[in-house]
Amino acid sequence: MTDSAAAADLSEVEIRPLLSDADISLAYPVVRQLRPHLDRGDLIAAVERQRREGFRCVGLFVEGVCLGFAGYRIHHMLAHGRTLYVDDLVTEQNEHGNGYGTRLLEWLVELGRKDGCDQLHLDSGCHRTEAHAFYFRRGLRISSFHFNIALHPGEHG
Repeated sequence: MTDSAAAADLSEVEIRPLLSDADISLAYPVVRQLRPHLDRGDLIAAVERQRREGFRCVGLFVEGVCLGFAGYRIHHMLAHGRTLYVDDLVTEQNEHGNGYGTRLLEWLVELGRKDGCDQLHLDSGCHRTEAHAFYFRRGLRISSFHFNIALHPGEHG
């Protein structure tokens, strides 16, 4: 489906904040596609914990069904100024190509602009080549390498 054809189908899309445990639970089926190590309870607990650190999240809904999820935070960085950092961006695997990912990313970009952010950043696993192609098509570029080391080997990190 072309971007212009997909745009016609997006009139029924609603992007809204996920504020309650019930909201997060609605998003779980799509989130688990990106974060399979989390069960529903783990996801709810993680979102609550991260909210205390400035995390926010939204769901993309079509006819009441959550087909997309974005988790993000806004913070200041010495290197980048006021930054909207996208922790998670995922759409229902069976709905890829319908414009939902583009709609979520556009929503995040507009949010960042309205909130006075200088840049939007996200990390994407090296193995997620389809996601990388999506980001490149939408104007995102690789600007740095992300390095990490497990501080407690054997634990999820």
